[in-house]
Amino acid sequence: MQAWYLVFVISYCYRIIGNKAPGEAEAQCAALCENHQVYAVASEDMDSLTFGARRFLRHLIDLGYKKSPVTEFDVSKVLEELGLTMDQFIVLALLFSC
Repeated sequence: MQAWYLVFVISYCYRIIGNKAPGEAEAQCAALCENHQVYAVASEDMDSLTFGARRFLRHLIDLGYKKSPVTEFDVSKVLEELGLTMDQFIVLALLFSC
């Protein structure tokens, strides 16, 4: 049995609404967050912020970080603390290969 099918069956049983991204998953999740359909994006990749996610949760799903607490990032606060615009933040992320 393929993993995606198992996830589909479990999601269906628990009435969890799923969404298959047409492209980059982080971009789809960021769009859901931007449209207030979800509270935050949970990922280990910080590039979700560059796709426009308003909130980002790190260490929520990666079992390798059991000792690390879940960290929530609010993109507006991150930009304010760095003194950057969103466009500057994206350029910075590209320069650092994020």
